[in-house]
Amino acid sequence: MKKIINLKNLSRLLYGSGIIIATVTLYKIIKVKMILPPGVCPVDNQRNTIFLSIGLLISSFIIDLFLERKNK
Repeated sequence: MKKIINLKNLSRLLYGSGIIIATVTLYKIIKVKMILPPGVCPVDNQRNTIFLSIGLLISSFIIDLFLERKNK
């Protein structure tokens, strides 16, 4: 039972971290977009943090699926 609670907390932590990193990345992209000239892509500089946030959200989703399957 304690292991399930720890996995649930891990899933919540990964989800929260992914959302926070995605929000900060979006803010940085919007901030840089205002400074750059037209035709320049502001997303190229933030590619790693975008992939990090996507990875955290996907791992949270996978853990949730694992927990749901284990409860049935």
